[in-house]
Amino acid sequence: MTTIFEKIEKDKAHTHVFIIGVGKYPHLLNGEGTKLDNPMGLRQLTSPPISAKAFADWILKNLYNPDAPLGSIELLLSPAGEYVQPQDGEQFPVEGATMENIKTAFDRWYNRCNFHKNNVAIFYFCGHGLEKIVGYPLLLAEDFGKNQLRLWENAIDFNSTYLGMARCQAKTQCYFIDACRQTPSELQEIQEIRATALVHPSTSQKWGEVLKLFATHTSQKAYGLNDQITRFTDALINCLNGLGSEKQKKQWLVTTGKLGLNVTKILEKSNKEPNTPQQKPEFNGTGIGIIHVCSKPPSVPVDIALNPIEASNFAKLSLFQTGTCVSEPQLDLSSQKWKDIVLPNVYSCRTYFPLSKYCNPEDTEMWVQPPYTEEEIEVIKLV
Repeated sequence: MTTIFEKIEKDKAHTHVFIIGVGKYPHLLNGEGTKLDNPMGLRQLTSPPISAKAFADWILKNLYNPDAPLGSIELLLSPAGEYVQPQDGEQFPVEGATMENIKTAFDRWYNRCNFHKNNVAIFYFCGHGLEKIVGYPLLLAEDFGKNQLRLWENAIDFNSTYLGMARCQAKTQCYFIDACRQTPSELQEIQEIRATALVHPSTSQKWGEVLKLFATHTSQKAYGLNDQITRFTDALINCLNGLGSEKQKKQWLVTTGKLGLNVTKILEKSNKEPNTPQQKPEFNGTGIGIIHVCSKPPSVPVDIALNPIEASNFAKLSLFQTGTCVSEPQLDLSSQKWKDIVLPNVYSCRTYFPLSKYCNPEDTEMWVQPPYTEEEIEVIKLV
């Protein structure tokens, strides 16, 4: 059993989600099965099942799209086990993410997506990924390497699968690929790779509003700490919660054209933190296909730096709207930046120095919007 949610109303559009999280690879390093002769340095992972469950949790608890309400979720995890629904604690047995199970679940997902032209199709994968040719990702199923004579039959040819989805009626489609895209030297010795296309491309292809969002650029790694959600999936969920939204007609909408850009901005911001490996997503998002409608305006992180930076030790900051103080940012000693979380709006930032060592004669106007706002305020040192 891998369908953890299904509620479909006849002749209505829905959102259908397919989630794969692969951490167990029996034929790679430290695996339980017969190891590949050359596992290309690939080993067991702990983040993907945790990340896939976190994504499923968010979908079940938060996804709201009145034009295409949640219709179904397919979930595959390796290692296989139980999924506990966050709302009522109901337990579902979840199958392992072997290629056979992936194909079977994909067929169910595709057929649901293809039933109505206004459906929203969401595909999420977290696990090992490779690239022999730049721009042609290979996504590894649990049983990758099971047969050394046909090594690539248990790897997903993502590009062919993606092109094949142009046959699907679902007008809005999203693909979230949380995997490395490195090219091990061993791959260069292989003349041809024939991975598995989950749906074959056709000569007649029509695209609607589509988002392809990769955790990292080609030839680069994606990162996650042991037994924790990956950096990419954490940023993705935060953006789905509102940091990836834009205001349209008094509603805050997460769309195919905005989500990838804001996930990229969040990860690029985290790249500036000390001892953080560099990870820059790659995305191609078109149109204004609605993925999620936020129930309220997002709470946006704000960072304010003073120039010169030593002025922060003597300052007090306040944010004003129409002459009324609405918030007072707090100084983070490690970064020497003033931090706050506020709703999107235009604010006046007033900088006050009780000891009169510096001054800022004018308030600074700030437009706060998702996914975050950074501001630098120049102040004057008094003689």
